[in-house]
Amino acid sequence: MHKSILFFPTSLPDETLQSRITRYHLLSGNRSEHETFSDIFGVSPFTMNIIPNRIGDLAARLPGDKDSNLDDLLSLNTIWPAYRPFLGTSESNDHARDRCIINAVARIPRREVSIHSMAKICLACVQADLIEEGHSYWHRAHQIPGMTVCWRHNQALFQSCPKCTHPFYRLRKLLPSLANECICGWNPLQSYIEEPGDKAEHNFSLFAKNLLERSLPAVKSEILAGCYTRQAKKMGFSCGQFMSRKKLFHSIQSKFGDEILAKIDNAYAAGKHNQWIRTTSTNGLLDMPITRHLILAYHLFENVDRFEKCLAAESLIFNTREKK
Repeated sequence: MHKSILFFPTSLPDETLQSRITRYHLLSGNRSEHETFSDIFGVSPFTMNIIPNRIGDLAARLPGDKDSNLDDLLSLNTIWPAYRPFLGTSESNDHARDRCIINAVARIPRREVSIHSMAKICLACVQADLIEEGHSYWHRAHQIPGMTVCWRHNQALFQSCPKCTHPFYRLRKLLPSLANECICGWNPLQSYIEEPGDKAEHNFSLFAKNLLERSLPAVKSEILAGCYTRQAKKMGFSCGQFMSRKKLFHSIQSKFGDEILAKIDNAYAAGKHNQWIRTTSTNGLLDMPITRHLILAYHLFENVDRFEKCLAAESLIFNTREKK
């Protein structure tokens, strides 16, 4: 039987689950992080990835229905909605509902996100949040892989202390309160570093943030690949009747520039440009990391409205063909 949590802080706009847990730790008066992990998950401290492995345990401890709680936590406090349209669909529809959700989340390739990338902050947001919400906190949109500048302020996102490079995210530790000083004395509330992003970098961040908030449904990998291919050919990236990956790749390079692409995509930074764009699938999942999907979707569709409409149209074409 799970131990119930008597209170859990109401989510602030675009707040990460890890941030809510940090606020719980401060408000609960717990002396150690071990006590907080025990309250929230019923276990000793563990490494919390983008979506904590034991998120279902937290959902069961909150007041109300476990399934509804799990839905809310994933939809409001994690970047799961940004991943969903790119992960394909599984054949586990006959499983229990919460099992389906956890299985779907498990489809996120763990190799994509470095341990530091789930703790990025915009210093302008840190100060604005204190004024507007009464608290400075960690924004989930900032944690989307590939996002390098704040969608709101177009300022660089920091993953570590700019003074001593101490990482914000540490294994088996809660995220630090943004009201506290770093071990070197640097204070995020009293520091502002002007470091604006490029226009393409900012527009890419806006697209990723809007995609996160739109929460598009999962689609089959064949539909997603068909959507990319059809739009690329419409834009002239074709070779005969096929999509030209080479033309599309060069167009993306021209729009973003090498420096920004290297910041967004680790493979590009490492010089791995061969087969950078892929539409083949493995286990129902297109063989590209989330950052590549976001770059491709932004470049081909520019806004989430157009992307959503094209996915719906491609789904209709696919389903009609399947019925024949």
